[in-house]
Amino acid sequence: MPMFGALVALYEEAEKPNNATEFVRRFMGASGPDSAEVESLKNELMIMREKTDGLLRENEILKEKLQKYENGQ
Repeated sequence: MPMFGALVALYEEAEKPNNATEFVRRFMGASGPDSAEVESLKNELMIMREKTDGLLRENEILKEKLQKYENGQ
């Protein structure tokens, strides 16, 4: 029944929200991050994954250099 109330409230809104799903979630009292926060976290995750990939590549290069150095002695 709460879903029906949320849909009625959405229908009766003078200015329709850009994100109907978010409107319904808020109407029903669901807490959680909003769309902007989710996008920000997705961007941060993408940046961190890129940094991790770069560090892993650098680590492999340094391991190879160390191996060559140790074998040379």
